[in-house]
Amino acid sequence: MKNGDFESSYGFTFLAVAAETALREIINVQHNKKGFNKEEYEKQYSDAFEIFNTLKALKPNESQKDCISAKICIEGIAETREMELYDDPYCYGYDEFDEEMGEDEWISEDPVVEYLKSFKFE
Repeated sequence: MKNGDFESSYGFTFLAVAAETALREIINVQHNKKGFNKEEYEKQYSDAFEIFNTLKALKPNESQKDCISAKICIEGIAETREMELYDDPYCYGYDEFDEEMGEDEWISEDPVVEYLKSFKFE
C-alpha cells in the first residue's frame, strides 16, 4: 500500500478482505434438502455484511495491479466450497440426497455456490 492508497492492503483490495470476512464461513454450511437460507446467514454475519455492502456501494477500484479483487476472492470461496463437497460429501449432507442424485449433480445444485455466484461487480 503506497501513501494515500486506501483501496488495497497486503495484495487484496479492501473489498476482497470484506468479502472474505463475510463469506469465509459459508464453505462449511450444510447442503441439505431445506436449502440455504441466505437471509439467516447474512443476519448471523451482519456486521461483516454491513462493512462489505458499505464498501461495495463506494465502488472502489477493483482492478488494481497485483491485487486480488473481491470477485476473484468470492470465486475462490466458491471453488473451495465445491472441492470440500467433492472431497467429503457425507460431511456436507450428501447422505440426505444419495438416493435421488449422484454426487456431481448434487454438487452442481448446491445453493451456496449459486448464492456465491450471484454477487456481481462492475
